[in-house]
Amino acid sequence: MRLTSNQKLPIVAALAAFFAAAGLAQGPPGGFDGPGGIGGPPDPDSMARMRVEQLSSNLKLTAAQKTAAGALYAKSSTATQELQQSIRANRDAMQTAIRNNDQAAIEKLATDIGAATAQMTTIEAKADAEFYQTLTAEQKKKYESMPRMGPGGRGFGPPPQGGRGGGQ
Repeated sequence: MRLTSNQKLPIVAALAAFFAAAGLAQGPPGGFDGPGGIGGPPDPDSMARMRVEQLSSNLKLTAAQKTAAGALYAKSSTATQELQQSIRANRDAMQTAIRNNDQAAIEKLATDIGAATAQMTTIEAKADAEFYQTLTAEQKKKYESMPRMGPGGRGFGPPPQGGRGGGQ
């Protein structure tokens, strides 16, 4: 059965509308509508809330533990926000240094990015260490079996490069 052009047009239009709607339903890449705009990172309070919700779900935190963790991770997220902005700016500057073959700038920017990353990892690890002290023995077992996530700890963010697991 061959379709005429007049018969094909409504079918093509319907398929186009379907695929456009399916694409829009997926939302922006990154999944966040934060201070960076659509697809940008969430604000520090949202980051802390999401982290506490995820930990609470896995560890069955008490109300007191949730409150303490919320304050702890809000403080940590706020402390790392400026460092994250610095890293983004330095990565942008790195592209300019690469295009200009500016070897000295490349060295300095790489050192600055490394130092900021180390500071962020330290802040996050200290927050995780403080949180860990609030857990019961049973919760600590569960926490230790959770996949390592992000630069400093478990329970939040994307898995580190190279996969999941507690041994990385």
